[in-house]
Amino acid sequence: NAFADFILGLPDQTGRIPNVARVSLRQPAIHAYVQDDWRVGAKLTINAGLRYEYAGSTEDTLGIARNLDIATLELFPPPGETAALHNDHHDFAPRLSATYRPNDDTVIRGGYGHYLTQPTMANVALMFRNPPYNREDVFNTVRTNPTLTLANGFPEGGQAGSTATPVITTISEDYGPATAKVWSANLQRRLGAGWVGEVGYVGSNTTGLDYAWTYNTPPPGAGAVQPRRPIPTFGDIRVFDTDAESEYNGVSLRAQNLDYYGMNILATYTYSKCNDTRSSPATSTVGTEDQEPQNQNDRFDGEWGRCAIDFRHVGKVNAVYRLPFGEGKDGVAGVLLS
Repeated sequence: NAFADFILGLPDQTGRIPNVARVSLRQPAIHAYVQDDWRVGAKLTINAGLRYEYAGSTEDTLGIARNLDIATLELFPPPGETAALHNDHHDFAPRLSATYRPNDDTVIRGGYGHYLTQPTMANVALMFRNPPYNREDVFNTVRTNPTLTLANGFPEGGQAGSTATPVITTISEDYGPATAKVWSANLQRRLGAGWVGEVGYVGSNTTGLDYAWTYNTPPPGAGAVQPRRPIPTFGDIRVFDTDAESEYNGVSLRAQNLDYYGMNILATYTYSKCNDTRSSPATSTVGTEDQEPQNQNDRFDGEWGRCAIDFRHVGKVNAVYRLPFGEGKDGVAGVLLS
């Protein structure tokens, strides 16, 4: 019971960052695009575009930030040196859409787009916490014989079970942009009496989204925590990665009348489904979603499910009413405002 532990003054875990060092990150980037519209007769218009994005490796000009190579368990670059903290990336993003108007009352639209998003650079900055210029210490108590107290939450001298172990913050070496593929189709038609109706579909598949998880977590068991870790010389290894995925499919209905007895009325309805492995950026949470996977060893298949922002049915009605007096109107109010 956490409250009982608090009353007794026996914390389960304590942590500290003895000093805070700053970093000065630098990352080159090049973005370029071309786009053109092509009218094929009076009824068909095609829009085509191609975008190129280059995101270079991030470096700390002060030589303080250091990343961890999981394979060798070595921090890089050497202290005080400026070097790449992750790989660079580049990709092309094509876009294509078409609009077809078979008659004066009907418009058909369709399109496909390939979009790139930049990862959260704040995660890279967190690597200033790593040794030797800084460190993050975590102390774990021994629950069968508590070694931490509120009076002495950071024991020194190697007290059994409470020795501080370094907590490492790392990003994957392929930390880079996410890729979103979006496609859509839409049919719009004038219905008469000032009404316009529309039915549409939007689908997307996104890979390479921000994801955070913890490596080197101990399996459940009795006794001290540290000996049960896969790498006992380290504490938690906080990993910021870009390997989350999501998919979305939605059908929408829309009706609008710009002058319905003086009102502009817009009604929409969307039926959709969204699945993902994570809905939140690595540094925050959306809705009631946990910041950590339920199981660090099953963070893909085990986390795939409905998005935290999955709203299956969404209906909206908006109305804007134009008052029947004022400038350009008859009556006393029109005279006073003219």
